[in-house]
Amino acid sequence: MNYSPSLKVLSSLNPQQIYSQYVGLLSDKKVIFDLQNAVVRYFVPSVGGPVPSAQKRRPSTSEDIQAALDFLENLSLDALSNAPDLAGKILSEYGSSTPQKERVRRSLRDLVDWALDCGYLAPPVNLIPEGICRQIQVGK
Repeated sequence: MNYSPSLKVLSSLNPQQIYSQYVGLLSDKKVIFDLQNAVVRYFVPSVGGPVPSAQKRRPSTSEDIQAALDFLENLSLDALSNAPDLAGKILSEYGSSTPQKERVRRSLRDLVDWALDCGYLAPPVNLIPEGICRQIQVGK
């Protein structure tokens, strides 16, 4: 499949609106909590946004959540597209456990995949030149 950066994105929603629409579709409270935690504690700080005041293992305050959502309004769609990787850097800095890293990245990946499927985010650009794989000899 050839991904083109010029592919027209179907919507002009900002990351906060995308996040809100996605959360509105979720019914499992644990999934919603995990996503909120991933966005507020890891993704938003990884892109220069506010760092939550709540201690580790404590719920984020309503002020922390609102500050993160406000920050998302002006964030680029490219940053949202890279959310799992960006949050991964903060997770490593914090010395998070492997299950925590997986949970955060999965929550963010699910959001990004949904946004891609809806056309809110442009598909990733294929950096491998067309036809290069035909030149690679496998098993010879």
